[in-house]
Amino acid sequence: MSAQKEPEIKPLEVNTLTKKFAVILKRLIIERGITISELADATGILPNTLHQLTMARGIPKVQTLIPLARFFHVSIEEIIGEEKLNYQVFPSLRDTSSKIDLKLEWHKKYFLQCVEVYDKIVKEKNIPFIDTKTSVKAISEIYEFSLSKKLNSPDQVFAEWIIKQYF
Repeated sequence: MSAQKEPEIKPLEVNTLTKKFAVILKRLIIERGITISELADATGILPNTLHQLTMARGIPKVQTLIPLARFFHVSIEEIIGEEKLNYQVFPSLRDTSSKIDLKLEWHKKYFLQCVEVYDKIVKEKNIPFIDTKTSVKAISEIYEFSLSKKLNSPDQVFAEWIIKQYF
């Protein structure tokens, strides 16, 4: 009786999977027109981790794959290269959706900066209690003006002027 030799089971080629994932991740980032920093902000994954993954220098953990798959609207199988990316049915819509999410997040942060500028000026000038409606109107004007001038942060001089007009 001759012993049958068991078929050789090849171990999963980690290097190949890591490279495949890196290529897919880079492609998704480029197609969405975002930076690693923007992706990090949107997913909560450290920018350094994302950079390492795009360079195929590490095996992505499940805790990393899930937010990436959700952000790019793909399955985990698709993002690791086990299935063909199927997001191309409406690529422009998905791209637009991701960009809108990032743009809304930026506007939210910008508006909060306007609130901080307003609050700082009111405290510095020792302005007494102001009703909420007037405060919101002043902050909105600071926001709209600064945005119209395409400034990276709220215009301090305009903010002081508009607060003076209201109070």
